[in-house]
Amino acid sequence: MSVEGEENLQEIKVKRLVLCQFLCGFACLAKGGDFLCKVFDMFTPFTVGLVFLLRQHFEKLSIIIPYTSRPANSERYIVCKNLLQKAPPVMDYLYSVNERFDSLPADQDIFDVVPLSVLLGDEPAIDWLRQHSIAHARTQIESINTLVKYIEDKYVLCSFARCNLDC
Repeated sequence: MSVEGEENLQEIKVKRLVLCQFLCGFACLAKGGDFLCKVFDMFTPFTVGLVFLLRQHFEKLSIIIPYTSRPANSERYIVCKNLLQKAPPVMDYLYSVNERFDSLPADQDIFDVVPLSVLLGDEPAIDWLRQHSIAHARTQIESINTLVKYIEDKYVLCSFARCNLDC
């Protein structure tokens, strides 16, 4: 799925895909199973709600950014360990959310999967996710600023790239 030219909307553009990946994880795993899924930014209530639901159904949930990822990139991986119950009832709810996408008019969207009051009611979970997002955003900003320095200073770029340009 390409989001070329709309990278700032990537989280929104792929939200149904992420929902379906989470559903497949729940559908395929046995009790005690582990799940890994690539996601992007996690700022919208929709994505935060999905992660919140995962956190409720696995013993442990981590969000990692591999060293092989570009620092300015928004990709990250959700790692869930030890599914607490095979085919948990939340699957039926998530299937209904997925079906709602098909019944909506083109100018409407689904903005959340968990009511904001429920999300805000679990302060430790929201604070944990907020701290992760802040740390990741800082890393992205630092990386982008470094890139800008290389772009703006042709001497730094040439020494960095070890190029043979006539600087």
